[in-house]
Amino acid sequence: MLPKKLLRALGLQRPPPPETTEEYTPRTFITGYIHVPPTEKRYRDAIWHAAAVALDTDAVRLICERTGDGVYYLAAPAADFANHPLAVSVLAAALPNTPGHQGDGAYCCELGSGIVAAVKKGHESLESYIGEHRDIERFVGPLTVFWPQQASAWAGHREMQSRSTQKTLNFLSLVGGILVICFFAAGVLARSAAANLGNGAELARQNILQAQVKVATELQEIAPNPFLEYHRISADVLARDGILQYFDAAGGKLDYAAELPAWVSDFGALTGATREVQPGGQTILITRGVKRN
Repeated sequence: MLPKKLLRALGLQRPPPPETTEEYTPRTFITGYIHVPPTEKRYRDAIWHAAAVALDTDAVRLICERTGDGVYYLAAPAADFANHPLAVSVLAAALPNTPGHQGDGAYCCELGSGIVAAVKKGHESLESYIGEHRDIERFVGPLTVFWPQQASAWAGHREMQSRSTQKTLNFLSLVGGILVICFFAAGVLARSAAANLGNGAELARQNILQAQVKVATELQEIAPNPFLEYHRISADVLARDGILQYFDAAGGKLDYAAELPAWVSDFGALTGATREVQPGGQTILITRGVKRN
């Protein structure tokens, strides 16, 4: 059986249960659709730029889905999620390919105090409106109205970029896991060969042990510790709408600096690092090791 630490490092251990989410749609949210060529892989950057311009802030949270040669999206200022870090929205069902999507129509949800939010999905268009029930009826018109129950998660721009690289990380973990299995299998084969090959056992054992060393070397090259540490630290920074300013894990020493919103109270992997409130009180600088200017 493989050691637990090795399983965790390779991403092969069962993940912990997901944290509880909260259905929340801020009244400041906007919607839209923009054309993006199917060959463009960095379409999330285009969505973020459009939302940042419309909301007049670079700190935004998004839900987006790509279809054909365009992207449908919901966006809202990240500051509105200070008390709702794990927010999800049922209005995301208006986006194609999301849970609860039922085609063109008006997707509605209650925001409280008699206020309703509606997202009207059409061909290459996405419009939103917030108001009382009678106002929403005028906005919707003859369209089919849906009250979705399935929600999708809001995410910061950098968090979405991190998710887009997760398939690559999973692939590397899978390859690393296969090499680990080969590593241990090579040891078993070496012992078996020594027991069964008589006078030729020593030669077979040496050949297999050489293969074992080669496999171990390849494993170290595919999953070096600095890479795993970067993934661990950057994931916690991105999940808190922060910015990782620098990172260095060379020589076994871990140095980093990250800027987080001042409302963050759970620092995750950053716990224990030095914290310094920045001028204006809006952000916190988290540092470990020697800061590099």
